[in-house]
Amino acid sequence: MDVTITYDEVYALVGMNIPSLEPRPNFERIRKLRRHFENALQRLPCPQSVQHGWKGMAMAQNMYALVTTTPFRLPISPGDTPRYVRPVLTGEQIDTSPLTRTEQATIDTIFTRRKNYYLSMQNIERACFTALDSSVNDAFKLSNTPGVRGWHAGMSTVNILDQLSSVYGKPTAAALDANDMRFRSSYSAADAPEVLFRRIKDCAEIAMIGKNPYTDKQLVLTAVRLLLTTGLYIRAFEDWDLLAAADQTWVELRRIIQDAFERRLNATASTAGQQGYAPTLPYMLQNAFGALGPTNETNEDDSADTIATQIAAMTLQSQLTATTAANSSQ
Repeated sequence: MDVTITYDEVYALVGMNIPSLEPRPNFERIRKLRRHFENALQRLPCPQSVQHGWKGMAMAQNMYALVTTTPFRLPISPGDTPRYVRPVLTGEQIDTSPLTRTEQATIDTIFTRRKNYYLSMQNIERACFTALDSSVNDAFKLSNTPGVRGWHAGMSTVNILDQLSSVYGKPTAAALDANDMRFRSSYSAADAPEVLFRRIKDCAEIAMIGKNPYTDKQLVLTAVRLLLTTGLYIRAFEDWDLLAAADQTWVELRRIIQDAFERRLNATASTAGQQGYAPTLPYMLQNAFGALGPTNETNEDDSADTIATQIAAMTLQSQLTATTAANSSQ
């Protein structure tokens, strides 16, 4: 990083309008609190991710894995001063000749960036701890260190939020059952795929807090099954079936479907069928019933041709995605 993120910059984001846990922490209040810190830290630039910023400091590791395949790693201290030595590759001899001015300048630049990165992380942790410590009642602060009462400065932001969730934020059995029903419920083709992905991610978070998490495979297969029922992503699942099993991840599924949805939005009505998208089932039924009403012979022929084309498209979809459908059913 070229500059250090200051304590004041961070506190201006995380210390304002913090959701309250009063009168007592519960699942919904703690969840809102965590979302507040995730959204605030996402707005701070981070070398690891332009899109997600520092939100990995407040997000559980397995939940962060749902937004990116790259794990969030905290920077390590580069030391107090730079080391003016050349990097040595395995098998190479150490070059003990004096460093050139260019090499020294490069070492100084790298050291400064690493130092800024590390100091930014420390300022973020300190500001988040201060914001949490001042907004949460002392009665609800429990240490993760034996023999130590209350929070201490050695606890990270994610440690504090996880501690609150594990003690006060466990969903009830009825809530977990309702969450599972929502996880498996149908998906409307009228909604953008992001709506489905967000719903599944939220359900996965609740299941994780309830100590009964879904596996990565369950998340993927459920999303695939629900998307297949729309009949909108023929070509997308053709590409999906060609991927190796190791590459059929949640993040990759989101990318493929979102790209396909964008292509569908850009396709005109007259060429949508040529782009590989079949109309949704409600649209088919509407046209099917409409074909019974008109008395004009031309209208009847057009409706019949439309239905035949749609049925052919759906038949093609079932052939292209046979493997994926079988895996989802299993």
